[in-house]
Amino acid sequence: MNNTIAPHARQFFLYLLTGSAATIVDIGGYFALLYFGAWYVAASVVSGVAGFICAFLFHKYFAFQVRHSIGNHFVRYCILGAWNIFATNFILFATVEWVGIAPEIAKFVANGAVVLWNFFAYKFFVYV
Repeated sequence: MNNTIAPHARQFFLYLLTGSAATIVDIGGYFALLYFGAWYVAASVVSGVAGFICAFLFHKYFAFQVRHSIGNHFVRYCILGAWNIFATNFILFATVEWVGIAPEIAKFVANGAVVLWNFFAYKFFVYV
């Protein structure tokens, strides 16, 4: 493998691994809140915030291995996180209410859509 590509491939793998762990927190919390009767959008917001906190810590210290500028990174991460929570819940609501997909399936659709742009947003906006 080309030496300039290898570090990015490793970093992308770590991003996927740490993002998966944060997604488990998000999805697990979502299903737990649904089980206890929470409205699906409220459950998604609460579980999304928990996943957001885990993702910040996992990405910063493991995937991108950036140890400096925690305040600066956290502010940019919050901007991206707020956008992601809005986008996730808009997609969730749209797929449930307008398309008719069950809330349990719609959460996977919404999270999957948001994951597509996040690697580049983290790499070139948050952890620069």
